Amino acid sequence: TIVTSNVITMIVGSVFPTITITANPTGSVCAGTSVTYTATITNGGTSPTYQWQVNSVNVGTSSSTYAYTPVNGDVVQCVLTSNALCASSATISSNTINAVVIPTVTPSITISPNPGAAVCIGTTVTYTATITNGGATPVYQWKKNGVNVGTSSNTYTYTPANGDNIYCTIVSNAVCASPTTASSNTLNMVVNSLPVPVITASGAVLSTTIIYTTYQWYLNGNILTGETNPTTTASTKGDYTVTVTDANGCTGTSTAYTMSGLGVNNLPNNDGVQVYPNPVTNTLHILTPTTLTYKIQNVIGITILHGTVKQGDNSISTQGLASGVYVLELTNNDGVREVRMVVKE
Repeated sequence: TIVTSNVITMIVGSVFPTITITANPTGSVCAGTSVTYTATITNGGTSPTYQWQVNSVNVGTSSSTYAYTPVNGDVVQCVLTSNALCASSATISSNTINAVVIPTVTPSITISPNPGAAVCIGTTVTYTATITNGGATPVYQWKKNGVNVGTSSNTYTYTPANGDNIYCTIVSNAVCASPTTASSNTLNMVVNSLPVPVITASGAVLSTTIIYTTYQWYLNGNILTGETNPTTTASTKGDYTVTVTDANGCTGTSTAYTMSGLGVNNLPNNDGVQVYPNPVTNTLHILTPTTLTYKIQNVIGITILHGTVKQGDNSISTQGLASGVYVLELTNNDGVREVRMVVKE
């Protein structure tokens, strides 16, 4: 008896392993960024072996992924050893990935004022920000006394008050900026008041009560050429003013001193009017042959005392006055006046 078995068809051939690696994140990265590399294989068998390499040096473990923080120029590759049956070239290498690492940059900002951080009252100041590593479109935020002001601009203009604090922050959009925000220096504004010169007279000689840096005298609003000293001699009737500049560079103008009749406008010192003692401590005496009105002003023109004195010796209490220099203005019934300096001890 002849018995025929089943037929076994033999398939003889080879399989070809493949391996490809990818990076996450892809492309260039900032310094300090961790990158995960992943291997995708075919025909690796049931237990393939992975060997990761950085710059041809073995790293990592036998895993389909490898994570580390690259430096610029690193070359990453993976070698696969397949255990698939009939694998042709069981050990193969993947593609290579060249790491592109961008250095970290640090934003910075500095602000400067024009004309300066110390100005005269009423002066408009422009603040300008100078930045580094701000990127193509940085965002500016100006701050005045901690409150947001202005717009997203590298300049800010306003009229400061004394004691204002100005600074600016930026948000950088530069590639690999760390941190992305930066704050500038703080400018503490000093705003100086304008000088208030007071004109006093001795006969036809006009003078100011405080020493200033520069002087310019005017008559009826017109400049008196060459009259740039603390005193000037009034040779013409009219309104005299003086413009002065103080040590802070601030300029102020006095109120007008009217000369209505030279030699008449100011009561002559020998007309019988006596003011004593000078310096004075507690009581100022005005001895006058006629009725006069009086005003005692401080050096910035504020009237402290005023009243009327009659013929004879009049007493005025000065106990409430602080020590310093004061202006005593005397006016008779015809409107003729005299201004004298009084020192309070």
